[in-house]
Amino acid sequence: MTSDNSDLTMVAGETKTIIFTRQEPDGTAQDVTGATFEAKVREGQSPALPVILDIAARLLVTNGAGGIITMTLTESDTNQTNADSLTWEVAGFSGYYDILMILPSGDQQMLVPKSRFSVTSRVSS
Repeated sequence: MTSDNSDLTMVAGETKTIIFTRQEPDGTAQDVTGATFEAKVREGQSPALPVILDIAARLLVTNGAGGIITMTLTESDTNQTNADSLTWEVAGFSGYYDILMILPSGDQQMLVPKSRFSVTSRVSS
C-alpha cells in the first residue's frame, strides 16, 4: 500500500497487516531506516478530538533501505469498546487515522494523510 489510497476497512477482532512502500520522486526507494511514527485513530477529522487508539507502536520499518514499513493491527486493536460500552465486534466503528513519519534527520513526512478507519461488526443482524 502506498500513501495515496490509505482508507482501512477491517473486521472487528481480526488481525490486519498493511505494508507501506515509500519512494523518492524519481521512483527509487526512500531510505526510512531509523524512522519513528506518530499514528492516532479518532472518531472524526479534528485533531482536537480525543484519541481512540494510538497505533504508532504497530508500525515497524521492515526494510529501511527498501522503504518498506509494516503495520500490524492486533485482534485487540480492532475490537475496542465504544462510549456506550459496546465492543466494535457488536457495534462496529468508523473514524479517521493518519500517520506521521519522523526520519532520523528530523524531517517529518505524512506517511498517511487523514484517511478513513473503519471496523465492521462481526455480529450479523
